[in-house]
Amino acid sequence: MTPGTLLSGVPGDGGSGAELEIEEDGFTFDMCSVWPVGVQVEVALLQLDLQWAYELGLCSEEPVSIPLHACEHFYLLTRPWETPLPSSTPTVVDADGRIYIRNWQGGILSGGFEKNPKPIFTEGKNQLEIQNLQEDWDHFGTYLAEWMVHGYPSENVWELDLKRFGALQSSRTFLRHRVMEVMPLLYDLKVPRWDFQTGRQLRTSPLYDRLDAQGARWMEKHGFERPKYFVPPDKDLLALEQSKTFYKPDWFEIVESEVKCCKEAVCVIDMSSFTKFEITSTGDQALEILQYLFSNDLDVPVGHIVHTGMLNERGGYENDCSIARLSKRSFFMISPTDQQVHCWAWLKKYMPEDSNLILEDVTWKYTALNLIGPRAVDVLSELSYAPMTPDHFPSLFCKEMSVGYANGIRVMSMTHTGEPGFMLYIPIEYALHVYNEVMSVGQKYGIRNAGYYALRSLRIEKFFAFWGQDLNTLTTPLECGGESRVKLDKGVDFIGRDALLQQRQNGVYKRLTMFILDDHDTDLDLWPWWGEPIYRNGQYVGKTTSSAYGYTLERHVCLGFVHNFSEDTGEEQVVTADFINRGEYEIDIAGHRFQAKAKLYPVPSLLTHKRRKEEVELSDLHGK
Repeated sequence: MTPGTLLSGVPGDGGSGAELEIEEDGFTFDMCSVWPVGVQVEVALLQLDLQWAYELGLCSEEPVSIPLHACEHFYLLTRPWETPLPSSTPTVVDADGRIYIRNWQGGILSGGFEKNPKPIFTEGKNQLEIQNLQEDWDHFGTYLAEWMVHGYPSENVWELDLKRFGALQSSRTFLRHRVMEVMPLLYDLKVPRWDFQTGRQLRTSPLYDRLDAQGARWMEKHGFERPKYFVPPDKDLLALEQSKTFYKPDWFEIVESEVKCCKEAVCVIDMSSFTKFEITSTGDQALEILQYLFSNDLDVPVGHIVHTGMLNERGGYENDCSIARLSKRSFFMISPTDQQVHCWAWLKKYMPEDSNLILEDVTWKYTALNLIGPRAVDVLSELSYAPMTPDHFPSLFCKEMSVGYANGIRVMSMTHTGEPGFMLYIPIEYALHVYNEVMSVGQKYGIRNAGYYALRSLRIEKFFAFWGQDLNTLTTPLECGGESRVKLDKGVDFIGRDALLQQRQNGVYKRLTMFILDDHDTDLDLWPWWGEPIYRNGQYVGKTTSSAYGYTLERHVCLGFVHNFSEDTGEEQVVTADFINRGEYEIDIAGHRFQAKAKLYPVPSLLTHKRRKEEVELSDLHGK
C-alpha cells in the first residue's frame, strides 16, 4: 500500500469501528494502535471508535475533552453486485426525504437521518454492545492521516479540530441536547446566520439581563451569548421560523440605524466574549517568548497596542490578535472568541516550563464594552475627567483609568472596526455600574446599543478580514494584505519567518480581494452570504469567504481569494496586483452572476475619519 492510503471498515462485517492503515516514514498505523518499524515512536494509541471517544479522552493520563455523542443511525447494505459498482459511482442524496444512496465495495449502501434523532448511551456509560455506529471516513480520513504523520492537514479543517471546543461543550446534558439538534441539520436547508437553540444562555456577560430587557436578540459563539442587534420597542420582527431567508432579512433597517449611529454619534457593543490572556514574567521571559510566537514587533513602549498574527511554520495564521504592553514584563492579549482553547494550547506548546513565566486566561475577569463613534471621546472624557483627544490619548494606546466610580478600567483607543472610539476592559464587578454611567452620560450624545451585525458591516467596509472565515492556518499575511503586521527585520526569529521570506521571493498564489456588487438589487435579489463563486473575465478564480451589506456604500461587500489558474494546465500561478486590477469580475449567487468591482484597498469615500496609523498602513499595503 502506498503512503497516505486510507482504508475504511465495512459496515455489517462485525467490526466495531473504522479501520485506518497508513505507511509512511517507517510507521504503520491501524485501527487501534501505532507502532514503529525500526524506529522509536511516542504515540501509542489511535482510537477511531467514536462512540467511545468521550470516555477515551477522560481515561488519558492528562484528560482530553472530546465533545462527541452518538445517535442511532440505520442503513441498508447489499452484498457486492455480480458486476460491482465502480468506485466512481456518484452518491444520490434526497434532501427532502433525508436519505442517501451510495456505492459500498461494489454494492449499495442506503441510509437516512431522522428529523428527531435518538441519542444513545443516555445513562452516561457506553455498556451497550453495538456495532457499526461509526463515521464515514472516506473524506475526512485523508486529513486525519496527514494530521498524524505531518502534524497538520493539507486543507483547512477547523470545524473538525478538537481545540475549537472547550470543557463547556463536554457536558453530557449539553451533548445529548445538541446532537438531537445537529443530526437533522444534515438534510435541512441551512439558512444564513442561523443559530443553535440548544445549549443556550450557558456563558453570559454580567450585562445580559440588562441588554435583553432592551430588546437584544442573541447569537451564540463558543457558548457565549452575544447581541446580534436590538429590536426597538415599536418594531415587530417575524417569528424565528418565518425569518429564515436567503433574501433581505427583516433586521435590515434595524442594523442600518445602528450603523448610522456608529458613524454619526456613539454606540456601545458588549464584546465580553473575546478571549483574553495575560502573559507576565519576572524578567524578560514574556517578551522573548512572545517575540518568537508572533510576527509583529512587541518590543514597544509600555501602553502601546500591536496588531499581530500568530503564525505556524508555513506562515499561516494560527491566530489574529491584538496585544497591549501593560508594563515592561506584562502583556494583555485579545483574540477572537473561538480561540480560547486553540490559542491557549498553542501558547502552552511553545512556552518553556518556567515558574517565572505565567500565562493566565482572564476572559472571565473582564467585561468588554466597545464604544464606537465620533462622540465616544465626549462620553469618555466626561466620565473620566480626562482629555481623550488624539493629542492626549494617541491611537493604539492602552491606559488604566477611572470611569465613573470604578477604577482600574483598561481603556484602549481601538474599536476593531476602523471607526473612532475606545475599548473598555472592565473588571466584572464594575461592569453594570460602568455600563449604566456610559448610557446615562451618552444620552445627550445620541448613544444607543448595537450588536455584532453592525460590527460586521463596519468591519467589512474597511476591508478587515475575519479569522476563521477569511483567515485560517493556510492563509499567510502576504496573501491578505497583512504585511504591516509582520516585522521580518525585528532582530529576532519568529515562527513562520522563513516561510514568509520564501513567499515574498516567489510571490503569492492567492490574494484576498474586496468586491462591491454593482447590479445587485438588495430588495429583490438573493443575497450573497459566503461561498459564492468568483469569476474573472468569465473564468472561475475562487470563492467568497465572507459578506455583509455596506450601509455607507449602499452596496453588498464580499471578501474572497482570487487565484490565477493556467488556462492550459489548470495549475495555480502567481497572483499580482496587476492581475487583479485588470480583470472584470462577477459573483455567482445561486446561478445568477452579478457584476462586481474588485478592490485591493478600502473604498476612499469610507475613510471619513482620521485613521489610526497602523490601519492606514494596512490599507496602503492592500494596494501594493
